[in-house]
Amino acid sequence: MYMSPNRIFRKEALQHSLRQRERQNLSRFLPFPVLICLWIVIAALLMTGYVAWNTQLPTYTSGVGIIVSQQVLSPSHGTNIHMNPTAEAVIFLPAEQAANIHKGQHITLTIGGGQLAISSTVQQISEQVMSPQVLNQRYGQGNMVVTQPSCVVLTMVPTIDLKTYTGSMVTAQIETGSQKILTMLIGGGS
Repeated sequence: MYMSPNRIFRKEALQHSLRQRERQNLSRFLPFPVLICLWIVIAALLMTGYVAWNTQLPTYTSGVGIIVSQQVLSPSHGTNIHMNPTAEAVIFLPAEQAANIHKGQHITLTIGGGQLAISSTVQQISEQVMSPQVLNQRYGQGNMVVTQPSCVVLTMVPTIDLKTYTGSMVTAQIETGSQKILTMLIGGGS
């Protein structure tokens, strides 16, 4: 049987035609607006990752406490010993948090279940950890304030009425440092 040479060229022509159609179909797979939207999404994800990697959020230690009155010597009277009462917050922190707290750190006190919020600084922190029984006996005034071994943090609260708030319960947030957002999101933080 004799085959004409035209059939070979025809087969190659058909294959070339099919390849051209496939290229046209591939170029129509992602329309231009969709392609732009995908690049915008990729750019937004990259920017979000950059912000999460480089942004620091403050970390806090929480504690409970009580408002007490402290008698302070008035320096304006020189040798006269004049007692001037000021309010002081005694905050009880879990023993493992003692190493994170230092004099001068920022502390936010919430008095009376959120009725009053006051900013102050840590004035003093106890070196020793005390049992709940000792702390409740010393500061509890009949209330069970402390339930675990704790250290004591003292801070002055000069802006409140001592008669009204003495004995009031206080919640405290002490800023102990900062942590990257990304570390918090993936659960690597404390």
